[in-house]
Amino acid sequence: ALPVHYATADFRSDNQNSALEIYIGAEWTDLHMQPVGEKSCAQVDWVAVLYDQDMNPVFRDSSQTMGCLPGHTQPAPGTLLIDQIRADINPGKYLMGLELRNHNAQKVQYFRDSVHVESYNQTDLALSDIELASKAEEKAKHRGQFNKENLQVEPVSNTHLRAHATQR
Repeated sequence: ALPVHYATADFRSDNQNSALEIYIGAEWTDLHMQPVGEKSCAQVDWVAVLYDQDMNPVFRDSSQTMGCLPGHTQPAPGTLLIDQIRADINPGKYLMGLELRNHNAQKVQYFRDSVHVESYNQTDLALSDIELASKAEEKAKHRGQFNKENLQVEPVSNTHLRAHATQR
């Protein structure tokens, strides 16, 4: 099995709706590494699906992450390869399904949980979730995986994402 680490945060989106960000990670020590030149690399595919209360899929996205470590570096236990998926979505309660696939090791993990997305389209003062960042800087001209308006914000992985047991 391949343990899933994840956290969610909801915010006001650009279109006056709500946005849900799903931060997902896998421990480097659980991934099968392949040599690529002078580096050791792992490839992980992520899939996130949100279902409404009638079990209709209302959002689906996937991401492929290639992470590399220099030379024959041995990552410390608990160190994560992370990614993020963002959904502009209506406020409400959803069932979230996550799939994590490590191709090099032929490992797959499925996980599900319920999530609640708050409404931020009212005129009252509202506080969205807070994202802990390990790095925040003005973004380059290209779009990165952790963009927020004019910033590149990389979430703190080891303390922010929780490990979750296998669920099907």
